[in-house]
Amino acid sequence: MTTFPSGIYYRDAYRNWAQIFKIMAVLWLVLAMFMALPWIVLIIEKDPDAPAFGVSLLIILSATLITWLLTRRVSLELKPWQMFILTAGSWTSISCFASLPLILGAPQLSVTNAVFESVSAITTKWLFKIYRALRPVAVE
Repeated sequence: MTTFPSGIYYRDAYRNWAQIFKIMAVLWLVLAMFMALPWIVLIIEKDPDAPAFGVSLLIILSATLITWLLTRRVSLELKPWQMFILTAGSWTSISCFASLPLILGAPQLSVTNAVFESVSAITTKWLFKIYRALRPVAVE
């Protein structure tokens, strides 16, 4: 006879994953805030890509709101395995959400190219600029 997991198992499993998604919702909100200013500039400039940017911002805010509402009562006590999944999941989800304006506004780009461009923009370019800004000045 097969025994099924008890309600306690499901409650603990929900709590473990909800902690991860609660933090990811905050990170998604930060991404949405960084996307709001360029969207306002696109609207002012009457750029044809403004609707695609606005729709992607709406998608990100909707995902953030739904995730936050589902996890609002969960306390944050992360275990090491949750931190690992949070790191991988946040990089993946932020890169995918950041590629939405390219997916929606640039039909000539494939989804793969759009995600590649957003990942390279988030990691390589900005890290290089931070490195150049923080490196010590050479003494002559």
